[in-house]
Amino acid sequence: MALAERVGQRTGTVFRLTRKGVMAALAKGYTLPTLWRLLEAQVAAPIPANVRTEVEAWARNVVRMAAHSAILLQVPDEATLQRLLDVGRNKVIRLGDLLVQLCGTPRELRQLVDRLQVAGLFVTLPELPATPSRRGRPPYRPR
Repeated sequence: MALAERVGQRTGTVFRLTRKGVMAALAKGYTLPTLWRLLEAQVAAPIPANVRTEVEAWARNVVRMAAHSAILLQVPDEATLQRLLDVGRNKVIRLGDLLVQLCGTPRELRQLVDRLQVAGLFVTLPELPATPSRRGRPPYRPR
């Protein structure tokens, strides 16, 4: 990980801490306290206050977000939407006028599709993995 750029080729190594390097480290999942520990282990003198202030300002602009897959259904009318919500119970979330999201693990989604089919609502699911791909975490549900 290159937090800093080498400056010059003379005796004694001098590095310049850069925003690009700090942001790259943060993007890889390093936290600010970890970066301070790594830097402090490599320098002889304490890190100057103005450097800490600048790096902390860079880090404050970092926002971490998670992307999730979703199964969305555009339904033809309000009556169908209501039937879908009634049958789907807590596995169907209304997102808009005629737009819903199906929520659950692959197994729960297959069970939901079976219940919908019994009610005359036919949905074809994309290929779903046999096991959750999110390492045991519960399925994403928007708030």
